[in-house]
Amino acid sequence: MEYFLGEYLRSHNPNPGDLSAGRLSFAQKLSLLDRNDPTVSFLIPGIRRLNAVRNRLAHTYRAIVSNDDAAVFLSVSLFWHLRLALAAPAMPNDDPLDILEEFARHAGIALASAGDRLSMLCEMALAPPLHLI
Repeated sequence: MEYFLGEYLRSHNPNPGDLSAGRLSFAQKLSLLDRNDPTVSFLIPGIRRLNAVRNRLAHTYRAIVSNDDAAVFLSVSLFWHLRLALAAPAMPNDDPLDILEEFARHAGIALASAGDRLSMLCEMALAPPLHLI
């Protein structure tokens, strides 16, 4: 996740310098995400929870992902709907660890596509024209 977060930041900042040399924490990188970018803003609560789970797991011997953790990931509407569609006609697995792993994949793919310059150019080309007058 941190790799995709860094790639997104590099692609959306014209002169970011060497982000790795700045030794920004995951939380600091997350705070730099463009909250006005609809392609990633909806992911922020889930990514923030991923970081909280990672920190919790780093300080304990047991890997426990709670139902509360899963609820945060499932509160991301697009992710929830995609899970339902992909599992249809069955219901998706409700194991919190599986939900975390699926959300991490979903968020990584979303950040990668939002950070891809070709995707950004296509999005700009297909956007409705701005009426400045």
